[in-house]
Amino acid sequence: MDTLTRNVGTSRVRSVGSAGWLQRNPVLTSLIILVCAVSVRLFFAYRAEPSHLVFPDSGTYFDTAANLQESGTFVNRYQKPETTRTPGYPFFLAALMTGFGKELRILLLVQAVILSSSVVLLYWLARHILPPVMAFTGALLAAVSPWGAARAGFLLSDGLFLMVLALLFVVMYIVVRFARTSGTVLAGGSLVGLLTSVVVFVRPVFPLIALVALAMFTLYPEKRARAWLLVAAMIVCAMVPLLLWKMRNLREAQFNALSD
Repeated sequence: MDTLTRNVGTSRVRSVGSAGWLQRNPVLTSLIILVCAVSVRLFFAYRAEPSHLVFPDSGTYFDTAANLQESGTFVNRYQKPETTRTPGYPFFLAALMTGFGKELRILLLVQAVILSSSVVLLYWLARHILPPVMAFTGALLAAVSPWGAARAGFLLSDGLFLMVLALLFVVMYIVVRFARTSGTVLAGGSLVGLLTSVVVFVRPVFPLIALVALAMFTLYPEKRARAWLLVAAMIVCAMVPLLLWKMRNLREAQFNALSD
């Protein structure tokens, strides 16, 4: 019995020690997770044939991004205004093309490195709402997940969607926890709204706006005027860019919607 008690006590001390080390070294633990995520994603993107990383939808993203990078116009391969794809991922690809050229393998490798940051963003969120060891272990599992790693190298919007969504969750947590004055509530709600519109621009999941607004109102601790101000700022800043894009579609292609 004494031996069992000592073993249990030793295990608890080690657990507490590990948790304390993880709490005291957020930069180092984030770097470990980032290195794991980048290594696995680069391995998948580098070893795969470029033809295995593109899909029938990939061409619509690539051609639109190439036209955007060359001429500054959001048109498809037929030089007609693009309405099928929302602009988030093509703009991201166009930015990569500007900096690294149009060679497909190089683009996918750079994309894999950038999208690896989504795991670190999720870790930063998890370390504030979960026990340290659980947050670190979960982030490591996410970093080496084969499906998540492979998806970062696809010429599709999935990986960017997850990265921007993770950033949105982190900002939502910060705003809900720290915004307490009218000014910070207004600024925080506006930032959350703009990030929500970016997520919808990457993947046109329009109901996300209502879900984020409901989550912000539910989680914000002050259920009074500031909660309503927070939600109002968020909805306005999420809706205005999307409505402007609908107006662009109507003007350029006589199509009154965000995406067909």
